[in-house]
This record gives sequence, C-alpha cells and structure tokens, in this order.
Amino acid sequence: MVNLLSIADIKPKMRGWSVHVIVQEKMHIASSQKSPTRYQKFVFSDDQGSRVEEIMFNAAIEKMGSKLHTFKKYLISNADVREIEEQYQTNGLAIQWVISAKTVVEELSEQGSCVLTNEFTPISFKDLASYADSKSQTVDIMAVVVDSMPVIPIKRDSQESFVQRFLIVNEEMVPTVLSLWNTFVENEGKLLTDHHSKHPVLICRRLKVVTYNGIALSTRNDSVIVVDPPVRDARSLKN
Repeated sequence: MVNLLSIADIKPKMRGWSVHVIVQEKMHIASSQKSPTRYQKFVFSDDQGSRVEEIMFNAAIEKMGSKLHTFKKYLISNADVREIEEQYQTNGLAIQWVISAKTVVEELSEQGSCVLTNEFTPISFKDLASYADSKSQTVDIMAVVVDSMPVIPIKRDSQESFVQRFLIVNEEMVPTVLSLWNTFVENEGKLLTDHHSKHPVLICRRLKVVTYNGIALSTRNDSVIVVDPPVRDARSLKN
C-alpha cells in the first residue's frame, strides 16, 4: 500500500514519497529568455489546503503535460523537490517540484468535490480602479462571459500580436472588458468564442488592470484562465 504524505510533509531533496493532489492552476508553456528551454508551471493543492508549485521542462512537457488537467485529482510520486530562490517565487510559494519523465503521475478515479483554495479571493469589479496600470499588482476574478469580439492583429514592439476582447460580468452585474493576448487567444479565446452563447463562467488568476476605454482587464504571461470550472461557486454564479 502506498504511504501517502501531505504536501507540507514533503521537503527539499526528499525521495520515495507519494501524495494525492488537485491541480489548481495550469499555465501555458513558456520559453526561457536566454535559452531554448521550454517550461510549464502548475500549482497543486491537497485536502489540507497546502499548495506547491510544480514545473516541467522540454521532453517532460510532451510526455506529462497533457495528463494534468485543472481541478482533477492525481497521485504524484517521486518528483525532485527543491527550494525556489526568492527572486523567482510567485504565488507565495517557496517549494517547487520538478516533474520529469520518471515521475509517476496517475489520475485518480475518485475525484470527489472540487473546491477553491483560500488563496483565491475574487476582487469586486468596483475596486478595479485602485489596481489600474500597476506593474506589480494583479487581480483574481470570477465572472460570466456575456459576449465575444473578433480577434484583432496588433503590432507591438515590431512584433505582431493578437488580442481578443470579451464582455464579462461578475456577481455584482458590473460589465467589464477582458482582453486575451496571443496564446490565450489560441486556446481559451477559441473555446470562449465557440461557447459564448452558453455564457461560460471564468476563473482568472493574475490579471492586470488596464485603462482601455475606462477600466478593463488583460492577461499577462503568467495568467491562468479556467473555463466552466467544476466548483460550486462557479455553478452558483452561472445560475
């Protein structure tokens, strides 16, 4: 029988451990600025509410990345555990698991109910103005998609980018524009466009607040968008 630990029990350089986790965040694949290395980050949580950052590189992304889905539950065994240097810490997390092709990743058949971690606190749209054009502060939101607009090509810094805007409302029924950029257009944007008539619910993390025809929201490279998450709060908002 597998000896299961909690996330908090797993320390740097520890070997021979196993844990049940829920994928809370799955970020897009990114590339290092000074090398061809590709990486993808995740955030896991457990039933005790502990969280940890996970990262995989290059070949591991191809083999393991597609196995992990947001709000699904998994058995993880024997990832490399290391501390994150302070200047690279995000999400308030100081420990990182490195998943390689040798790491065991098994989806569990008993998924149970999904809940949001305490760290997710959606902001009131009425308070967005206080975060406008901040370079360091981001916001988390939960909202319903009301309408979608076409994809627009834009030249930025001599490079072509793509943006797609969506009209969203939150539980306060305050309308706001959300702009998706580049990779988000190709992935979440396409999904939202195809299903906008069903008014999907979004959970978004680490959005920036911008002044676009008033106060609006926009993705960053490290933003996370989950469409119609299987959590009670999202279902309540949609109803």
